[in-house]
Amino acid sequence: MPNVVSTPTHVTVYEPLAPGKIATTSADNLGTHWWLCRVLVPEGFRRQGHGPRILRLLLAEAWKQDPLPVHVCPGGYGSDPVKLRAWYIQQGATPLQEKPPCLQWLP
Repeated sequence: MPNVVSTPTHVTVYEPLAPGKIATTSADNLGTHWWLCRVLVPEGFRRQGHGPRILRLLLAEAWKQDPLPVHVCPGGYGSDPVKLRAWYIQQGATPLQEKPPCLQWLP
């Protein structure tokens, strides 16, 4: 069961999966938009719905706090930016025209 920690400036959603294994996502409110820091699901727990579930909860909670766009620029943490971008698009993100290759979700 996912847990939510939420303030007007930061939202974290995390889901304990097994001892020492946690799926997590977080975003910061930058005033004009939310910045999605990451969606991280440990290997061995991917492709089981944890990532989409915690991302949906994060978006809903962020928009409850402040209905601003949520931006993300895929990459980092050793990930493949092309695959990660495709995954975010599968989750409903659309291209952010002002900052390619960044993406956004609109409230």
